[in-house]
Amino acid sequence: MNARKKIIPLGLTACLIIFGFSGKQEEPRKPQVVFIGDSTVKIGGGANGQWGWGEQIACYFDTMKITVVNRARGGQSSRTFVAEGLWKQTLSLLQSGDYLLIQFGHNDGGPIDARPARGSLRGVGEESKTVLVETTGEPETVYSFGHYLRQFVREAKVKGVTPVLLSHIPRNIFENGKVVRNAATYGGWTKQIADEEGVGFIDLNESGAVELEKIAAMENGRMVIDSSYFKRDHTHTSLSGAKLNARLVVEGIKSLDKCALKEYLLERTYTFGKNNTAAGINVSAADLYRNGKGYGFDLADPPSDANGAATSAKPFFFSTDLPEGDYDVTVQIGNPTKSAEITVRGESRRLFLEKIKTGKGEFVEQSFTVNVRNKHISANRDVRLKPREGYKLNWDDKLTIEFNGVNPGVRSIRICPAKKPLTIFLCGNSTVVDQDNEPWCAWGQMIPRFFQQGVSFANYAESGEAGNTFIAAGRLSKLLTQAKAGDYMFVEFGHNDMKQQGEGRGPWLSYTESLRTFVVEARKRGMHPVLVTPMHRRNFDENGKVVNTFGEHPAAMRKLAADENVPLIDLNKISETLYEAWGPKESVKAFVHYPAGTFPGQARILEDNTHFNSYGGYQLAKCIIEGIKDKGFADILQHLRPDYKAFDPAHPDDVKKFSLPPSPFTEIEKPDGN
Repeated sequence: MNARKKIIPLGLTACLIIFGFSGKQEEPRKPQVVFIGDSTVKIGGGANGQWGWGEQIACYFDTMKITVVNRARGGQSSRTFVAEGLWKQTLSLLQSGDYLLIQFGHNDGGPIDARPARGSLRGVGEESKTVLVETTGEPETVYSFGHYLRQFVREAKVKGVTPVLLSHIPRNIFENGKVVRNAATYGGWTKQIADEEGVGFIDLNESGAVELEKIAAMENGRMVIDSSYFKRDHTHTSLSGAKLNARLVVEGIKSLDKCALKEYLLERTYTFGKNNTAAGINVSAADLYRNGKGYGFDLADPPSDANGAATSAKPFFFSTDLPEGDYDVTVQIGNPTKSAEITVRGESRRLFLEKIKTGKGEFVEQSFTVNVRNKHISANRDVRLKPREGYKLNWDDKLTIEFNGVNPGVRSIRICPAKKPLTIFLCGNSTVVDQDNEPWCAWGQMIPRFFQQGVSFANYAESGEAGNTFIAAGRLSKLLTQAKAGDYMFVEFGHNDMKQQGEGRGPWLSYTESLRTFVVEARKRGMHPVLVTPMHRRNFDENGKVVNTFGEHPAAMRKLAADENVPLIDLNKISETLYEAWGPKESVKAFVHYPAGTFPGQARILEDNTHFNSYGGYQLAKCIIEGIKDKGFADILQHLRPDYKAFDPAHPDDVKKFSLPPSPFTEIEKPDGN
């Protein structure tokens, strides 16, 4: 049963009105940003595991304002792009106000007459040479690399197009511990033409080389980059490599002087309420996400259009289509006519802002970083989702934000791609997962509340998973497509692993090898793996001491951490202290224990000694933070919110003083793997 699927708010139905129009009104043409280049720009679909940056950059642009077009082609040089008519075709599509990004050089150094006959003359002069092309048997006049770049730039300018030149991405070739640059050849020549023609220049070769040197490792006496960034050869990038280069191109765009292309980078602002004249897209109560605009109120009755804000007496949701990635979100929350206490969640009930108090007419600005993802691993492979995940907000193609509490209201929402966020990927089971529905909760969805903008928690955990089934479902593969060097991977399994029986199963076999896979794959990509032992179940002996139900699984994880020199947060031991501080009676209040009739459709008592409610998830999140503090992860800890107070699991927070406004969706079916 999925509670979100079942609830159809009557208020939405009442808003569905069909309008008729006498004629179709054409929307004004959006400007285009067009890329031309070779396979390192073009390759899409993951052919042979290879990707080009032009296929990964669209997520950085606000596609409501600009159209992204990749006209690059594999195997092309500056010369062949002209000779084969590709430039003529591209030029015919360009109009005044468009932007053109140009990257060539990889194939310009080849022969000019022998197969594949795609080389240009070296340099930037206007010399030429007529040759007999072996592949066609026809004569062709070949010009210099600089000549072709000038042609692209000048002919684009004539049409009112803004060209930008890029040096080509670096190859995976090292000399004396450094990536070989092209500043003396194609990169330098590209910059020279940019300077002469007065157009923008992005030194992708240099910025890419700097990044590669950060993630390179010494192997058998030489510096190498593993296959997570290049595929099959030293030129073509993997998906991770393409994403890296796309990010560097965007950083280059931001650095360009007098280039308005940066204004089209994704920074979307929505404003709410009547008489709200602030810049942005004004959203009214009639703007429902389901109406196909790509944004709008979602999942529940829309709020009212108050003066300068959207307000309600009940929780409400706003959704907007977004490509996957990490986003900085800034909200102005408050209520124009009443005092308020507002809680903000995102996606599958991830807690970001807790009970922010505002006076009547007062609005405060708060920011956080949120991870958005979809299920696609490659063009022909998806994560194998469970039926119950079909409606999970974590896996759709939009960002959903929940406004809850007392008199919740929002004046504006600003969204832009996060600038070099620290992403913490969570791998685990139902004790870690973002639980979509009340009363279930896990620490992975509570921990974002304690961190400021700059840290993004990407929670890939799922109910019922063991380490090996998580990997088999493609969840790790998907995670790795989004990871970057310096990110963290927290891994907590055990609850479902300990149930597995048969040959090759057990704590010292399949469990250990699964955990080792996470460690190895994380380190390949320059990530920091962190192992987290499973927290106990609520199981006490007659003396009020916690009973271990995991056998040797926690010990196996501890040994692997020691053997592989991996940081370990011993949540198994920490939770023992926490549970015994509660004792058998008080601990019930941290778990899903509720009498029949507490929630809609709940005909029987709920008694679950594995899964937490919001209070329990909140306490476990604090346990994880104390583990992070114990390990001294300074790059994480610098983002802790100032209101976080040191937590001692031997003295947990008083449950009587804890409250969170519940989300409006409930589910009485227990999570998988219970």
